[in-house]
Amino acid sequence: MAIISFTNVAISLAALYVATRIYYTATTGAHRRALSKKHGCLPAPQRQNTVFPSFLPTFGLDFIVSRYRNFKSHTVLQAWPAARSAAHSHTIHFTLFGLKDLFITDEPENVKCDGSEVDLQPLFHELTMDIATEFLFGRSMNMLDRTVERTDVREFVEAFEYAGDPMLNENQERWGWLGLFMKDGKRERCIEYMNEFTDKLIEEELALHQANSKDEMKAKKDGRYIFLYELFLATQDKTVIRSELLNILLAGRDTTAALLSNLLWELSRQPEMLSRLRLEIAQILCDDDDYRPRVLTYEELKSLKYLRALINESQRLYPIVPANSRSAHHDTILPRGGGPDGTQPLLVPKGSYVMYHSWGMHRRTDIFGEDADVFDPERWLKGNLRLGWGYIPFSGGPRVCIGQNFALTEVMFVVVQLVRRFDLVQKDFEAWREKLTIIAVGDGGCKVGLLNRRKGT
Repeated sequence: MAIISFTNVAISLAALYVATRIYYTATTGAHRRALSKKHGCLPAPQRQNTVFPSFLPTFGLDFIVSRYRNFKSHTVLQAWPAARSAAHSHTIHFTLFGLKDLFITDEPENVKCDGSEVDLQPLFHELTMDIATEFLFGRSMNMLDRTVERTDVREFVEAFEYAGDPMLNENQERWGWLGLFMKDGKRERCIEYMNEFTDKLIEEELALHQANSKDEMKAKKDGRYIFLYELFLATQDKTVIRSELLNILLAGRDTTAALLSNLLWELSRQPEMLSRLRLEIAQILCDDDDYRPRVLTYEELKSLKYLRALINESQRLYPIVPANSRSAHHDTILPRGGGPDGTQPLLVPKGSYVMYHSWGMHRRTDIFGEDADVFDPERWLKGNLRLGWGYIPFSGGPRVCIGQNFALTEVMFVVVQLVRRFDLVQKDFEAWREKLTIIAVGDGGCKVGLLNRRKGT
């Protein structure tokens, strides 16, 4: 009976082993074979066993026995050159206990930072959310801090992104194009959550504001400009305060992140421009070879003319707000647009809407030259552009963007710190294509490779 039971167990184990091998071969094994074939991989040399060659290699025990002897004689490090020489390779492959693979290498190409692909766009959105909430609320949401997980903050950001994207509608997943004509319950829930989250922050800060004296609140600000505190001086209507905060947050977060994404995406494709920018930064900042993050003054950033030209060109070719509109409160005359050739005045009746198309305007060859579709920052350094209202990345007139200097300073600071520290490697070889929400962002993100330039890292 015991023999039969042992036989059954043995057969079962053998069948289980065979089934496991078949499953592995069809799944993980197939994936690894395809990956090896794609990259032209060949097996690394196996270390030749000199101790019990008929037995120990099966379990990898020859490696353990040899290392134990080296450990006892304090020659573990000295043993490596001999092992490498015996294998005629700088990379050696061991199998431990017939199960675990171990690769040992002293090949520099195997340990260098490889510039693996990273999408900077979501990181820029988290960065700009942190910066915007710091000066709006007096406290950052710390989206970039991976050591603390705040579910409420993540839910607020997700609600903020959904509510701010007019192209999203949960009904479309179920009803297709008919869903566009249905009430979007998810959008309403997102707006409700955003309002509740913001109201809670306002109530907490308002309680502090009312409980403390002006001197105590001034000390709490520590010299910082906090938009919420300035609103408290004008009104304590929570609905008004919330509306102002969310309005500025919408304008200050996504737009700056999109500009950073577009610019870094373009720089990864333009190594000569990147080198010139890095040279300008080194000359202005008197940089050393360490590339550590450093304090930058507003005057230093303003003196980076080539960087500003790069930003201008990015905003020209990829305007964050590609179109905008105004309504006519009374009968209005536009100076051009009428007649067969569009050069005569045009009557716009009261109540009409006029949409101006920045994307098309910024690519007009009669304004920017025959190469208007080409990314060329040099056009901003020649001094021969006569733009007038032909370049309006921040709109213009009474409703010009009030935060443009803040946004440009933020972008310049981030770009300087990044290009000082890292080389950018192109990873996205597709043409730029837009993703339209309230603004236009790159649909492919900002996929680049980052190579550390700092010595010793």
